[in-house]
Amino acid sequence: MKKLIIAVVLTVLAVGAWRFSRQAAAQALAGRGPRAPTVRVARPAAAVKVLQVALPGTVRPKDQVTLYARTNGFLRALQVDLGDVVKKDQVLARLDAPDLLAGLAQANARLEQARASLGLVRAQHARTQTLGTSGNLSAQDVDASSIRLQAAETELLLAVAEHQRLTALVGYLTVRAPFDGTINRRFVDDGALVSAERTALFELASTGALQIDVDVPQWAAAHVRPGLPATVAVGGQVVKVNVSRTAGALDPALRTLRTELVPEPGAMGLVPGAYVRVKFEVPRDEPVLKLPASALSMRGGISMVAVVGAGEVLHLVPVKVVQELGRDVEVLGELSPADRVALNLPTSLVDGDVVAVLEEPKKVAAAP
Repeated sequence: MKKLIIAVVLTVLAVGAWRFSRQAAAQALAGRGPRAPTVRVARPAAAVKVLQVALPGTVRPKDQVTLYARTNGFLRALQVDLGDVVKKDQVLARLDAPDLLAGLAQANARLEQARASLGLVRAQHARTQTLGTSGNLSAQDVDASSIRLQAAETELLLAVAEHQRLTALVGYLTVRAPFDGTINRRFVDDGALVSAERTALFELASTGALQIDVDVPQWAAAHVRPGLPATVAVGGQVVKVNVSRTAGALDPALRTLRTELVPEPGAMGLVPGAYVRVKFEVPRDEPVLKLPASALSMRGGISMVAVVGAGEVLHLVPVKVVQELGRDVEVLGELSPADRVALNLPTSLVDGDVVAVLEEPKKVAAAP
């Protein structure tokens, strides 16, 4: 019986202690009030002043053209072949067009006939004017003579124009090089039937003067200007190139800037049509900062960064994304390296909210 009484007393004491602890905890929670949400923060870091950019490029000749037949005819003789180096105005091929030569002979005859007719009409008009002045012919006869003279002069002009047109077409029977270069492709053989403006004869390229075409992405386009130096690695050696010109506007489909680079004189190893990697060193004028990508949040379609200011109050600052680097991002805005920016900001927090700060520890470089 005594043991039972002791057990009951101990149970009553335990229940009382448990109730007392629950009441104390409830009173403590009631005295604290609502807690401020905790956010992790990090410090912005200054981005590199000189940006290293490596972009793909294509080597191509400075001048390249496909030569077509300008008149219909037969290919009589090829004067050059694949790989031949030619000079400007050098004969590349000769064509035969018997019907064109016959038309030119006919135009010559018409031209001589028009000249003779004009001489005869001029002599008759001179006599008509003399008779009209003396009163032996009426004014109507003199006017009719003037009209015949104008018609003869017009006929001569038409004959001259037709003769010049056919002479020019006959001149196209001899195909000449428009500039110094190398025959990269030959499309026809001797005796082939060619059609005007449809049959390609040769592809001519100025392999001595080369350029490199590069499409610069939008985030780096503003820093690429004529005169900017770059390098190209070719066959174990580095070739220096310079930006000669840019398109001045981005391609609306690709959002890239077409840029042309010219190798420095004496550069060797570049072959037309080759794929190369062009390395730029782009200087930066703006104070670009690097942040963790988790610091960015979209509010109303605008990229924002939440800065924790005095009194642990949030301030949303709009920024412009310069470059995405995977886990990090480079931005421009009203920020400084001393600011504390919130990471993974909940959408429930807005400008002016008070938060509790949990600052990210600084990363320590690993020992070598």
